[in-house]
Parts: sequence; structure tokens; C-alpha cells
Amino acid sequence: MVGYVVIKKSQTSGKGNSVPIEEFLEIPLRVMDWDSCTKEGKQRGALVLNPKGTSLCMFDGEDVSAAFVCDEVSGILCESGLNMFEQMAYISKASLRKGGYGPIVKAMVVASSLHKGEFNDRVLWAKQ
Repeated sequence: MVGYVVIKKSQTSGKGNSVPIEEFLEIPLRVMDWDSCTKEGKQRGALVLNPKGTSLCMFDGEDVSAAFVCDEVSGILCESGLNMFEQMAYISKASLRKGGYGPIVKAMVVASSLHKGEFNDRVLWAKQ
């Protein structure tokens, strides 16, 4: 299970990075792992990878402004919790859609999902 988050500019909890903290702020970041110690009703903290893929940083839940959980298989984002057959069917359908599934489409799915706060792939299936 992975996902994406956006970290607030006013963050106070960034730990473990070897690059300037500004590389992690106010942009969609890939989550490598979620904090398992969280109080009910609170946003979970996340271990995130910087955009260049060269550094990790841990942020507490109060520094996360938007987040969603998903799985990524073969570069295609899919809903978390699907079994292997459901994932393969979804990936096949997404990759064979008119227009394909490239980096721009993936970025649109990430933006839409961050806006909703949950995985949202409606942009894939909108009338073209």
C-alpha cells in the first residue's frame, strides 16, 4: 500500500532528510510507508520520497494537508485492497483505454485523488 501526500508549508515535523526541507513542501509526494501509530480521527503521518527520488523524510499527520492511499502496479495507480486478479483486470483496462496511461494521466489521477482525499480515477473514464 502506497499513496500520495501534500505537505503543508508550515510543517514542523520533518525528520530524516539530507536535502533542504523545501523539496518536500506543497507538491504531491509519493508515500513509501504510512505511520501506523495514529489516533482515531487524525491524519496519518507518512514517510515520503522527494521528487528526485534521492531522499526520504518522515512527517507527522498534522503536517499533511492532503493524502490518499492507493497501490501502484506497473506504473498504474489502482485502488488499494484489490486482489491480484482484480488488479490485473484494472491495469489491463486502464492501459488499453483510448489515450493510454502515461505520466500526464497519472498526474491527473494523483491531483484528482488528492482533491477528493481518496483514490479517484474518474478522469480516466470521462468522455473524450
